[in-house]
Amino acid sequence: MSGPIVALLGPQGAGKSSVGRQLAARLGWPQHSVDAHCWAHYRELPEVLAAEDELRRRAIAVEELARRAYLDALAAVVGETHGEAHWWRLWERMRVHAALRCLEREGPAIVDFGAGHARTQLASTRAALQDGLARCEVAVWLQPWPEAERAAASLAERLRCLGRAVDERTLRGDCSPEARPRGVEVVYTGELEPGAVADRLAARVQGSV
Repeated sequence: MSGPIVALLGPQGAGKSSVGRQLAARLGWPQHSVDAHCWAHYRELPEVLAAEDELRRRAIAVEELARRAYLDALAAVVGETHGEAHWWRLWERMRVHAALRCLEREGPAIVDFGAGHARTQLASTRAALQDGLARCEVAVWLQPWPEAERAAASLAERLRCLGRAVDERTLRGDCSPEARPRGVEVVYTGELEPGAVADRLAARVQGSV
């Protein structure tokens, strides 16, 4: 990294992308969203390429699949060949690999993580993610409230208002302290608008660089 990287993490609906856009505007830095770049980075893993080749041998047009259908097809072929547990390990490695590749981008920049790209269960991927975040100038976890139940309820309401699917069990898990990579700075946003959160973070970042 040639300049500082600020990473924004948090559960679904926490405002990572919205805050990232406004923070990038205040600092005059580019913003990179893991969600926007992850599909290309997934394909850097040899196991993913091998699964795509198998799908093509089955006359499945990989490039024409919608994202959900693409993941379902990968899961089916990897699960058939190596077992379902292998697919879930690969899927975690795909997500963390994409996040780490975005953190390697030239700085200064804001990198916002899509929900799930910081979700880890394997010790190896958790350690790799924590190492990548440790090299960032600032790594922040955004969440409405400290209490997982209250935070998840607030996020669920926000997501429903946006017409998005809600899995409250996953939200509660993602809002628990155990879900956060070690070393990230937690910012509880309460009812603040993204612009107010961006103002607070801009002051924090400018004091660090």
